[in-house]
Amino acid sequence: MSRFSVALETRWYQSTLSPWLMMLLPLSAIFFLLSKLNKHTSLKKRCTNPVPVWVVGNISIGGTGKTPVTCALVKYCQEKNIQVGIVSRGYGGVKSGPLPYSLSEESSARDAGDEPMLMFKRLACPVVICANRNAAVETLVTSNPEIQLIISDDGLQHYALDRQLEIAVVDAKRGLGNGWLLPAGPLRESALRLNHVDMIINNGELTEQSQQDLSAYSAKSYEMTLQPSALLPVFESTSHGSVPKPKQTVHAVAGIGHPQRFFNSLKDLGFDVIEHRFPDHYQYQFNDLCFNDKLPVIMTEKDAVKCANLEQSGRTNDCYFLPVDAQFPPEFYTKLNVFIESL
Repeated sequence: MSRFSVALETRWYQSTLSPWLMMLLPLSAIFFLLSKLNKHTSLKKRCTNPVPVWVVGNISIGGTGKTPVTCALVKYCQEKNIQVGIVSRGYGGVKSGPLPYSLSEESSARDAGDEPMLMFKRLACPVVICANRNAAVETLVTSNPEIQLIISDDGLQHYALDRQLEIAVVDAKRGLGNGWLLPAGPLRESALRLNHVDMIINNGELTEQSQQDLSAYSAKSYEMTLQPSALLPVFESTSHGSVPKPKQTVHAVAGIGHPQRFFNSLKDLGFDVIEHRFPDHYQYQFNDLCFNDKLPVIMTEKDAVKCANLEQSGRTNDCYFLPVDAQFPPEFYTKLNVFIESL
């Protein structure tokens, strides 16, 4: 991440608006008007889908934890013998253009984007990417007529896509930041948008400030925790016997929307962390994983799907990734079952 990006993000999540962010307010006003125009135009194009669609998204920029939520929803529905498919924008993938692209065993993160590839490998369900979500839905259903439910990973602002359930994911620690729209703040839409979603998931424990920001939505809010699993090797040649242990110094690599959350998770597990931040959806090169020492590297699962093809002789650092699973309280599933019963 560039110094400018880090500085801008830091100021977004301060309670007061800094003087140079105030200079961006006219651009935020233009962003607001363009967003309203896009919503009005998109709603005119909305049409009924052949199967129900659930949307998992957010109203802020950056990583809030949408992908773990999508994975948890798919797994829960699969356990109930519901045939589920996923549509996604496929951001960062070279195939993520106007034509729908169905993932296959031959697909790579470079083709489809890191998040769709992660979900395809982990969930063993059909995944289609396309900038036009309606086209992705049509392709998914045509190719998989057994599908009973489609989950859109992101797409809360893709208003042309009809939906039966909206779930907004919020970073509980950072909340809604200063509450302003881009670029003066981190929001894609006003906080008032949360009045219209069906469920809100707070990723982590709310701080005093975020609890205050989100207090009006507490009746439909649910806390999510990310439960880490055992470390797994990124490359097949890596020895399972050398898995890093707590109290060990490790290089932590993260090219996600909010890298600090991952670094903190490793610290909570007891590791001494050397932090390496990369832009979200970053395409890694071999040298990015070489640190001229013998210390192990730990990355996110999202990063691992992009690095799997980088295995080469001469690598000095063993690489591992940390899978995480979303955990929800029972009342979340009670509410979710209401929507499942209507399928």
